[in-house]
Amino acid sequence: EVIVALGRAVVDPLSEGEGFDATSIVALAATGVAAGTLWWSYFDRVQPALEHRAEDLEGGQRGRFARDAYTYAHMPIVAGIIMIAVGLEDAALHPDEPLSLAFRMIMLAGIALFIGGISIGAYRAFRVYPFERVLAVAVMAVFLLFADSLDPVWVIVIVDIVAIAGLVAEHLRIEVHPGDSVIHHEHAE
Repeated sequence: EVIVALGRAVVDPLSEGEGFDATSIVALAATGVAAGTLWWSYFDRVQPALEHRAEDLEGGQRGRFARDAYTYAHMPIVAGIIMIAVGLEDAALHPDEPLSLAFRMIMLAGIALFIGGISIGAYRAFRVYPFERVLAVAVMAVFLLFADSLDPVWVIVIVDIVAIAGLVAEHLRIEVHPGDSVIHHEHAE
């Protein structure tokens, strides 16, 4: 969804015979980083952990887990990606016009749904919450509420930085200090 939204931000100016200014290029790059961060957020740790947990279960437990983790938890993840794409598309299409509160709230709701779905899956699998991710969403919420005077390119860049900081903090806790992580212990057993 995010890649499709990026495509429109590239095709529209080219079809109108316009080029890209520096702000547009930075906005597109920052939106690409956002798409990569979404991928990293799910496929680096969450998806393999859910698969590993499913492999540890048998029969009806595995079926119930798959239903919960891959249906109930994924509904908000998919809805969140779509909403994030809407916010990013508007920002990438108009990188030097203020991003309206409505689009900032769409982006925030998408981020909250995406991380909420991941949190549901992590809790269902391991009875843990990805607190670094939840903290990052809280920081983004405060930022997005008050970012009305910033150009969208800076909104995307700051959201990227906060998201990456949350993922790096989680990575350090789990990989560098594995005693602090239930997920790591589950994988080690």
